[in-house]
Amino acid sequence: MRFLLPIVGIILPNILFAQATLFNIIFEAREVFVVLVQVGLAVALVVFVWGLMVFIANADNEKERDEGKSRMVWGIVALFMIVSVWGVVALLSDLMGVSGADTTQPAPIIEY
Repeated sequence: MRFLLPIVGIILPNILFAQATLFNIIFEAREVFVVLVQVGLAVALVVFVWGLMVFIANADNEKERDEGKSRMVWGIVALFMIVSVWGVVALLSDLMGVSGADTTQPAPIIEY
């Protein structure tokens, strides 16, 4: 239940001041979801890299190498699960005709 407190803290002020429509609430929830996905990907990548460093640093210790392998496997599993769910959500939103905002940005250029 405590994990809902930050989400309610973000969304509740909009509702209380009568500024939010249903679209605004859904947009806020989507923004929170995007941040959570990015944080999850970053954490999974850090776990994988940490496991790789433990594996390489302790090449002579079998127990530590197994611990590093375990961390690498769990990091890859977490990355796979996050990206898979992200892909399924994108597929479902595409099939239902829900389009998101165009988030592509032009490539930076150097003016001559």
